[in-house]
Amino acid sequence: MMKVRRLGLNCCCILLIICQLSYSANQNECKSVESIQRHLPSGADEPTKVRVGLYIIDIKYIDDVHQSYLTDFVLSYRWNDPQLRFKSNNKDAYCVYKLLDVWHPQLEVFNMRNLTKKLDDIVRVKSDGEVEYLQRYIGSLASSFDLKRFPRDTQLLPVQVLSFEYGPDKLELKLDPESTGRRTPFSIASWNIGEGVPNVDVFTAKSSHLRGMQIALAVFTYNIKATRIVRYYVWKIILPLSLIMFMSWAVFFIDPIKIEVQIGLAATTILTLIAFLFSIDRLLPKISYLTLIDFFTLFSILLVFLAFVESVITCTMGLNGKVERARAIDYYSRFIFPLCYIAMMTYFWI
Repeated sequence: MMKVRRLGLNCCCILLIICQLSYSANQNECKSVESIQRHLPSGADEPTKVRVGLYIIDIKYIDDVHQSYLTDFVLSYRWNDPQLRFKSNNKDAYCVYKLLDVWHPQLEVFNMRNLTKKLDDIVRVKSDGEVEYLQRYIGSLASSFDLKRFPRDTQLLPVQVLSFEYGPDKLELKLDPESTGRRTPFSIASWNIGEGVPNVDVFTAKSSHLRGMQIALAVFTYNIKATRIVRYYVWKIILPLSLIMFMSWAVFFIDPIKIEVQIGLAATTILTLIAFLFSIDRLLPKISYLTLIDFFTLFSILLVFLAFVESVITCTMGLNGKVERARAIDYYSRFIFPLCYIAMMTYFWI
């Protein structure tokens, strides 16, 4: 029994020694940092092809006012560098270098506001020279929102990757479908997040120090489509505002000779509307132009105010003995105001 245990122990030691020697041999196959030349892998004749992959882990918050969104994503870059090739019997073998020790495309997230890197800046190189860089970012990215159709708007959330060193003649960026995707569902509840659309473009920067000088840089943009869920604003703004309008129209069904009731109801409606507008102020984006919901709110205020004016006019006519004419105005108002409301709702939804 002791011989069997000693034999097993010896076998384990031999296996550990073999693995260590194999690991050391694999390490020796990697090129030393001193021997690596940091120049364009493809040379000056053609651009180096870099595949960009983007995986969206989460979109946590979209800030309309500050034109930004909070996200969590992974960026991957892949390119081939012939000088980093090494011989290996294992096709899965790879060498690890610091990013600054090898040539890399100098890509940065151009529209970042406050991003934090979560992984080390290292690259993995396969035996055929295939280089891969992987980095996870968490933070906010800038975006240009057009809120004129708020809350029935659709926005593009871009992730812009720009090379601050190379132009399109030196660097060719394209999407890597194998490393691109998204996790579902996201933690944000007020938006529907769709698929992304890649776009390769040229960023032109003008120098203010050198007159007439322009620098063309390679840029890769991945636009994520986000559609706002309007149901929240229907329940919180549109429906209560509509009910306040309907309440103001009750004056059309009250006889013009009942002045106190008409004026009291109209004034109460206006006060209710003002209180409601103060309560929904936090739900609306604070921007310099009018949105779709602003037009709806202003038109609602106008209809409530016109109902108050109509009640004052009919009451005055009732006091002056023109009761029948006042009743006729009330009768036609019962149809005119709802038709105006229908027209407004049609504009809002169509």
